[in-house]
Amino acid sequence: MRRESLEKNGLFEYYAPRIEMSLGARAEMLSPCGRFRQIQTTEERVARKLLDILSRIDAIQSNTLVAQSGTPINWLRLLDYLHERGIIGAPYFAPRTFGNDLPKLASAALYPPVRAENADGNKVSYSGYSTARSIEEAMSKAVGEMLERHFLTQYRQNSLLIDTPARLHERGAIFLDPANLNRFLPWQIKQNPLFERSRESTFSWVSGTELFEGKGAYIPAQLVFWNYARRLDPPENILADQTTSGAAGHFTRNEALLSALLELIERDGFLVYWLNSLSPRVVDVASSRDPDIIALLEYAKRYRLELFFLNTSTEMGVPSLTSVVVDRAGDGPVISIGGGTGFDFKEIVLRSALEALSVHNSSVRGETIPVPKNYEPFTRRDIQRSERLHIWRGKMMYERFAFFLAGSSQSPKDFIGDAETYTSANAQLEHILGTLREMGPGYEPYAYEVRNDVLSTLGYHVVRVIVPQLVPLYLKENMATLDARRLREAPGRLGYTPASSLNPWPHPFP
Repeated sequence: MRRESLEKNGLFEYYAPRIEMSLGARAEMLSPCGRFRQIQTTEERVARKLLDILSRIDAIQSNTLVAQSGTPINWLRLLDYLHERGIIGAPYFAPRTFGNDLPKLASAALYPPVRAENADGNKVSYSGYSTARSIEEAMSKAVGEMLERHFLTQYRQNSLLIDTPARLHERGAIFLDPANLNRFLPWQIKQNPLFERSRESTFSWVSGTELFEGKGAYIPAQLVFWNYARRLDPPENILADQTTSGAAGHFTRNEALLSALLELIERDGFLVYWLNSLSPRVVDVASSRDPDIIALLEYAKRYRLELFFLNTSTEMGVPSLTSVVVDRAGDGPVISIGGGTGFDFKEIVLRSALEALSVHNSSVRGETIPVPKNYEPFTRRDIQRSERLHIWRGKMMYERFAFFLAGSSQSPKDFIGDAETYTSANAQLEHILGTLREMGPGYEPYAYEVRNDVLSTLGYHVVRVIVPQLVPLYLKENMATLDARRLREAPGRLGYTPASSLNPWPHPFP
């Protein structure tokens, strides 16, 4: 459905209460929620069979009215289940408001219970939020993100293995060796000694899988659970910033693994370009003849927003776009970005652009957060996700960002290459795994998959994937692992010259 049609039908507002014929309401109740499995007890399955029979002889069913809250009945059933299981705080989707001067996007959000989590770990704030091309897709993605966020906070410290890399090696165990991860620079370690690590450092470990061989492997728990609370006795060293990057959920294990790997590749590519102050090629998306892409560009133009599509792909051969929204209204330019990586040009463009537009709805609100006068690069603990989204405003910050938009033009055909020949999720996953294998030591992917009866009931898979040598996203400015081999080597493979000093300004990636 086109965006203008969605807007005309009011689908960006609260789900309006309505009256519907019972026959239509029943059909809606029995419809699947996207690809989630339907939640039905044995009694409900029997009742459904009986209703099928009764509906054939009910002469007045087409005249019976049912009052509805507005949210589709099938989705209400799913939300009731998630609420009963303590995963969401209320059994309804929360709407998102958009200013009159901003694009209206199909969005849905879910929030966790207010009570404390029934798990160890730090208390974290999160939601299941999605912007998509349709309300149905937004609801599905919001549920999926909520499941991902929730279950990757669920762990018990007493279920983890506590050991050192040296002892694991002596026992012949397979494990993600912290020595293969990107490191902090000496001056960073001097500022925070917990950034140091050695073969004798003690970590907590969780059981996962090394994906090349499919064998069981230990993974540092702090790289899996994004709310992980580091042990204090003895003090546990810090390996990286704890974010949700590389976490994913999907309806098959392979699709979940693929989504996680694509996200890691996307963030790695962005940081290779950003930290080296490289100017990516600017993809001429406007030359596309796809009607949905054209409609999106025209829709953004109606709100006087400029959209740029930057090729932040790396030598891995997986197309990656960073979409940039520039809003020149008001006191000065406001910059917002989003990302998309994959094997289908249209999907990459729409996904990255919708994320950038969604981020813009947040970053344009509130007060500008200026870069502190005494700013020292990569040292600030107080510059996190929210702060970095509100830093990129005004003429001075736009001038600091301008290099990122200064690349030469590239056609969609040259950008996508032969990627669209990989048409299935399995083929795409195999392609990425093959590429990582060719890249050598340090590029072995490790995966942790959540096991839970809720996920089994819904037919959903939640995973966390780590590829040690890919540059990890950091949201706390003092947590960038700057001693990264790829930051020095990848630019040369792409035809650029690595920077002699890293870009000092906080990145705007959300």
